Parts: sequence; C-alpha cells; structure tokens
Amino acid sequence: MRDIMDVACAGYGISRTDLISHRRSRLLVEARHVVMWLAKTYTTHSFPTIGKILGGRDHTTVMFGVYKIDAQRKLDGRLATNLAVLAQRLTGGRA
Repeated sequence: MRDIMDVACAGYGISRTDLISHRRSRLLVEARHVVMWLAKTYTTHSFPTIGKILGGRDHTTVMFGVYKIDAQRKLDGRLATNLAVLAQRLTGGRA
C-alpha cells in the first residue's frame, strides 16, 4: 500500500499528507480514487482496510472510488494512460 501511495503521490505531484487529508479538491479526489483503484487491483486488501489506510474513510467511499475510476478509465484516455503509467511504475514494468 505504501508503494501505491508513493507512486500516486509522485504522479500527481502531491504529498502523502494531502492524499489522506479530508480536503476535496478535484486533483486530490482523483488521486485518492486512483490509489483506491490501484490498491484494489494490485493488492488483496479489503475495502475497509483501504479506507482505514487512506485516512479512516468508510468502505463505501472506497467502493465508490474504485467503481468510479473503473468506469472513467474506459471513457477518458488521459486517465487510462495515467493509470497504465502508474501501474507500470508500481510493478516495475510488469503490468
């Protein structure tokens, strides 16, 4: 989970403190949702565990974030490319 957060923070140019904060700027929300999606895709963590790691968020918030990114990546080429780049960095090019 730490690696996922570090990769996403570097990709979005934000700090880990910003990522787990309760601020809701568009950039931070997208970065959080991307972390949720990456965590659900590349780990076996449950929705409640991911929420707890991301600042104590409810499991339904994590579910929404994962489903939102999953739906958006099919429609938004920029997001799909960004996810691919982050996944490559996360897996060392094995994604």
